[in-house]
Amino acid sequence: MRTRLARMLKSLGLNDHSLEDLGELYHDFSVFGYTNRQKGGHFPLNQKSKSPIISAYIQWAIAKSKNHVDDEVSFAGLFCADGYYAMLARHFGATSAACTMWKTHLKLLPNLMNWRKST
Repeated sequence: MRTRLARMLKSLGLNDHSLEDLGELYHDFSVFGYTNRQKGGHFPLNQKSKSPIISAYIQWAIAKSKNHVDDEVSFAGLFCADGYYAMLARHFGATSAACTMWKTHLKLLPNLMNWRKST
């Protein structure tokens, strides 16, 4: 998994552990093994308070959508800021994930949506 992700990021001119080139993002992507600059102000506290709740709902929705372990489930995030929750859905087992954004500033989003952490 790490090798595939590293190759993909290298081909885009980024190292495999940093999203610094994307500027300030709304979320901290460290849960995926990345370093990035997060916007200041209320953004860090928002993520700390909302992420556990939204993450639990995503996991619950994926689990409830499957009849069998190998069933495919897709995820759609509406009004995404930077694709963080779509990436979490892939991390939690969604087969595919997409999101709509008001500002498309995350250049890597299409490739990162295809990434899923190996267990």
